[in-house]
Amino acid sequence: MSGEEQILRAVGKLEGRMEAMAADVAQLKQDIGEVKSQANRWKGAFGFVLIFGGILGFIGNFLMSLLNSGSSGS
Repeated sequence: MSGEEQILRAVGKLEGRMEAMAADVAQLKQDIGEVKSQANRWKGAFGFVLIFGGILGFIGNFLMSLLNSGSSGS
């Protein structure tokens, strides 16, 4: 096999790899778009859960402080 044939074979392999990489990049762009749309869809729900958790934590802390203050008076 001559040097020119080896070069052509190597170039052919590289072209195949580049086509595969281009397809992978296109798939990644599509996946990132889907992730962004899901994040935007659930953005409001995350805020609600965060506020709801804060309220529950406040109520729980208040109730625990009431229970602890009542038992320390003995």
